[in-house]
Amino acid sequence: MSPSELSRMFEDALASTDAWNAVRAADPTLSRRYALSADEWEIVRNNPTPDVLAPLGVPPLLAMWGSFICNPDFERAMSAREYFAATNGEH
Repeated sequence: MSPSELSRMFEDALASTDAWNAVRAADPTLSRRYALSADEWEIVRNNPTPDVLAPLGVPPLLAMWGSFICNPDFERAMSAREYFAATNGEH
């Protein structure tokens, strides 16, 4: 696994609309550009949530954003504020 490459991919997606769209569309060139393993690429393609990305070594904040980028259902389900309130036990 290469958590630094996953993190770099999510950082790039946060910095560039084109990169965001490529990650969202699961552009197959990303697996080579970021040297992702087959397992990592499968995770990216299958709508990961933070609880899937964080154990791979992706920092928690990037795991949350990575989930928003890769997983439209996760993005529609809650805002970043709602996510942090839920993970911190706030109501």
